Amino acid sequence: AEAEAKRAREQQETAAVYEDFVKSFDDADDTLPSANSEKGLGGGASGPGGALGGPSKRHFSGPPTGPNTRGGGLGLGRGASGPGSLGPPPSALSRKRAYDGTLSSQRDSSQGIFAFEDSTTGVVTAKAAFQTSDDEEERTGRTRAHERAAPKPTIHLSSLPPGTSQAVIKSILPPNLNVDTIRLLPPSGPGTMERRSLSAIVTLAKDTPAIDIDTAVSALQNKYLGWGFYLSLSRHLSSAAVGSGLPGPIGLPSNSSLPFGAKPIPSGPGGGLSRAPPPGSHRGGFAPPTSYTSAGPGLYGRGAPPVQVNVTPPSDLKQLKLIHKTLEALLTHGPEFEALLMSRADVQKDQKWAWLWDPRSAGGVWYRWRLWDILTGAQKRIKVGRTRNSDAVQTVFDGGATWAAPERVLPFEYVTDIEEFVSDSEYDSSEDEDSGDEGRRRHQHYQGGAPPPEGMLGITDVESQAYLNPLQKAKLVHLLARLPTTNAKLRRGDVARVTAFAIQRAGEGAEEVVDMITANVHNPFAFSSANSERKSGMEESAQKEDEEDMGDDKKPAEKEDSSSARLIALYIISDILSSSSTSGVRHAWRYRQLFEAALKQKKTFESLGRMEKEMHWGRLRGEKWKRSVNSVLALWEGWCVFPQAAQEHFAS
Repeated sequence: AEAEAKRAREQQETAAVYEDFVKSFDDADDTLPSANSEKGLGGGASGPGGALGGPSKRHFSGPPTGPNTRGGGLGLGRGASGPGSLGPPPSALSRKRAYDGTLSSQRDSSQGIFAFEDSTTGVVTAKAAFQTSDDEEERTGRTRAHERAAPKPTIHLSSLPPGTSQAVIKSILPPNLNVDTIRLLPPSGPGTMERRSLSAIVTLAKDTPAIDIDTAVSALQNKYLGWGFYLSLSRHLSSAAVGSGLPGPIGLPSNSSLPFGAKPIPSGPGGGLSRAPPPGSHRGGFAPPTSYTSAGPGLYGRGAPPVQVNVTPPSDLKQLKLIHKTLEALLTHGPEFEALLMSRADVQKDQKWAWLWDPRSAGGVWYRWRLWDILTGAQKRIKVGRTRNSDAVQTVFDGGATWAAPERVLPFEYVTDIEEFVSDSEYDSSEDEDSGDEGRRRHQHYQGGAPPPEGMLGITDVESQAYLNPLQKAKLVHLLARLPTTNAKLRRGDVARVTAFAIQRAGEGAEEVVDMITANVHNPFAFSSANSERKSGMEESAQKEDEEDMGDDKKPAEKEDSSSARLIALYIISDILSSSSTSGVRHAWRYRQLFEAALKQKKTFESLGRMEKEMHWGRLRGEKWKRSVNSVLALWEGWCVFPQAAQEHFAS
């Protein structure tokens, strides 16, 4: 009962508060016309003795004075009956005075006291409400419509070959991306020096996940499209921003937009601003027009620094061999060979021929300079040595940039036999002196440069030469060929010499070292003609076979057991992996990744596991062979050389 009584009292109090709240608005509505009068109202009549019906011609600058100013006591002058209240104001005084001194129009009672001054009092039809003829309002409406439209993700594709269609672009993208529209952008104008290519904006469905877009961009980045073009992708603005009149995207500029990738010649110390004009003296601070250029060699625009093309041989040995083979055929058969080569579909689509189409790439520059050098004989005339001099700068094309010859020519380029190394001009006997590689330091000192620091032996000129020269490759073949074929004859120095060679060349030919050492596991070089002792034995056996062929009886040749030599080759890999983490030589850590990839690619351990069946061993011999191989794998697992997945792959 008490709770119900308390609830009833609360309801009554709430109702009373709500009623007072509603009444407060009624009171404010009644007193608002008299309270909002800022300048006061004049006499109530339009003339002497007239009735209250219009605005007074007399104005009072101060507030109303006198008693009973609340309500209608505003001091109305002659129409008043005396001090005190005048009662409710006439209907003519209930209207508000506008800010410009005129009376505002009568408000619609349904709009309330807070309605706008320009509100319409009459009934407005739907056609009149939505009809407008203002251009600015139309543009605003269209902009708001674009903003209200749901934005869609887009991808910007650049560096597309000319003539690429929308169907080709759609086939490039993965199927999990739902393409909505494809808009091809016009290529750059003829005045630019960029290579002519196309760009496109691909609009995707609005429900496309962002992770799928990022995965596609990462997977397709720098994909080869043929004709020397590599695809470039990037996330772009949404479709709402693209359709709102914003300018289209501009393709990212390449590293060098000048012909053949020419770059400005760096000025000497102190000569950068010695001849610079004073600030603001050039055409009043405005840039000259694009047509204001100079025709001097190596100058692209007046005032621009001179540029030159730096010629460097490609770092990829396979690409270098392909370029030289193409040059030989071109010099033999003439320019028709190059035209026929470029017309083949496989040459247009294969990435290994990208240098033939892109004159700005390192391979394209080397191909054109080497052809010009062979035809003109410039290298024989200027005698470019191991260091660059002022005579090494040549003009290949009239009116174009100068070409700077490589700092060093390819060593032993024309050597075809092992005996020709000593007679070649590039051969330096100091490189073979002293086991501490003192010969390399002395050779570097003779060339005018400081010796390489500790731990950097064999790592010089990594960018210019990332492969072994013919003499270094011959040394490695010799070291692998002289390895013994049995464990009883194996010495510590045999393994140490191969390991030292590999660690010293970690930065200039690690891929070739890994390839040759891995190939030695499959086919030991000690059983090939690279071994001088083996070569003489093979000649004697060949003579015996010729004599036996004269007879009638022929015996099948027995397969030679190379298991011990293959196991020694596996020991060489193990020693290099161990030294790669303790030698402290730069780039030596790369051998772990390179050996992991090479062993998987060539299926080395799968081949070692088939030795038992290939050699027709018994059970005991087969078990002994498996224990020998597993002991090496156990060492690698203890050293944590490879990831666990790779280790399990090798052991399975």
